[in-house]
Amino acid sequence: VSADEQILTLGAYNNSVQSLQVLLYAEGYEVSNINGLFDEQTCSAVQQFQTDNDLEVADPISCTLSPETLGALNDVIRAGGYLGSGFNLNPQGFLQGLAYFARPRADHA
Repeated sequence: VSADEQILTLGAYNNSVQSLQVLLYAEGYEVSNINGLFDEQTCSAVQQFQTDNDLEVADPISCTLSPETLGALNDVIRAGGYLGSGFNLNPQGFLQGLAYFARPRADHA
């Protein structure tokens, strides 16, 4: 793992986690702290996203995001018009937060 890669797993604290939290929140998932800390609530939101998208659900111990989950999140970014709205894709094709985000939340029941 290079110094500029940021891990998305339980206990991580970085800008990529914060971007993930913003995206999950914008999509209507339960994320009350957008602070860059991949905590249990972030894991729960990820697991709900995985369930909603017929993806393998992450192990609650590590909650590491699979390549399939990252791909599905990137698909949401592209389909939801999030590019240019505080997000872009880095050279590796993954989510990267840029600034603030303003978009109405989707309603997930």
